[in-house]
Amino acid sequence: MVVWTIFLTVLLVMTAILTPYAVSFVDDGDNTFDIIDWVFNVGFGIDIIITFLSAYHDPSVGLVTNFKAIAINYVKLWFWIDVLAM
Repeated sequence: MVVWTIFLTVLLVMTAILTPYAVSFVDDGDNTFDIIDWVFNVGFGIDIIITFLSAYHDPSVGLVTNFKAIAINYVKLWFWIDVLAM
């Protein structure tokens, strides 16, 4: 999970750097940034799937491993933020 978190952090930093550059300086005919954007979106999409399948710690009950409880917890807030970010 630590490796995945580092990978997502790198994607976020690269998105923060490359998006303003692409908007400002890249011609519409350049497909390189379209491919990079697609790769980033795939990475963030995989993160959504992994988050749906990952247990979380609840202070009142401990480690929650029930799929339905994980999904409900994720959909309450972070799912929508992740989807809007894509």
